[in-house]
Amino acid sequence: MGREIRRVPLEFKHPDNAYGNPNPMLGTPLSEADAEWERGRAEHITEFGTDDGFEEDHGPKPSTDPEESLCYTPDGWPPEDERGWCVYETVTEGTPVTPVFATAQELIYHLHCHGTSADPPMSRDAAERFVLSAIADQGDVKRIAAEGLTYTNFNTTPEVDFEQAKSDMPEKLE
Repeated sequence: MGREIRRVPLEFKHPDNAYGNPNPMLGTPLSEADAEWERGRAEHITEFGTDDGFEEDHGPKPSTDPEESLCYTPDGWPPEDERGWCVYETVTEGTPVTPVFATAQELIYHLHCHGTSADPPMSRDAAERFVLSAIADQGDVKRIAAEGLTYTNFNTTPEVDFEQAKSDMPEKLE
């Protein structure tokens, strides 16, 4: 099952559907999704002279309404460095599988001791690699030091070029 770490406000309550279950939420902010939808609609009108059929092919206009089948990340969230850490599953468009934590260290501890709502606990090494690789994927090598994490297991996740990240580290921290 796919997993990703999302930075969400500490007090964020994921939207539920009418049945009280988490509604899948795309990681894309509403303003970006709306702009992309409008660009696609404009291209459709240019090509066909009308917007007839556009929604049937591309879906409805993006929404943050939890009653919609897909909703998007609300606009106006605090800057990322003021947000918490939460693991989302990505098999659907995204529902949380951990609580929101204030620091990456807390998330690592939770993953090691409790796992997620769909997975058993991870080894400390696996939890660290998962969080460190998410940070590196976001291009925020500086965040690793800010979160009090180390490179202990940083070279063991093959999806990320850790040697490059390590060589960039000193200049990015200055």
